[in-house]
Amino acid sequence: SGRYGGKLDVRDLNLAREFLRRKFVVGLASDLPATANLFSHVFGWNNTAASLGLENVDLCYNNIYNALSDKSPPSVEEGSEGWKLLVAQNWFDLKIYEYAEHLFQVQVDQLKLTSSTKTEGAVERI
Repeated sequence: SGRYGGKLDVRDLNLAREFLRRKFVVGLASDLPATANLFSHVFGWNNTAASLGLENVDLCYNNIYNALSDKSPPSVEEGSEGWKLLVAQNWFDLKIYEYAEHLFQVQVDQLKLTSSTKTEGAVERI
């Protein structure tokens, strides 16, 4: 919205969602295999992967996944007083994150459709 202060409203939320939809490829650490597959297709990493060999690519993906898995985020019990305060303070952020999760699934589904029409019978890495 170009504003750096003040209260947010639904227009700001809708603008952020549209910006995210039009300008970003979304990845989720909670689904690293699908994220890696999506990124490799969108950014053209498949040719690089082919030259390195599938074993090396899988090793790289596994190293990243293991590094992310080793760090569990701090937890706040859902429904607790701390949880309620976080939700109240970060409501717009949570709505954007929920939309990003939705957008991730849409992008992965689009990739599956595109890949299946381009390479009938090919095996996907998702």
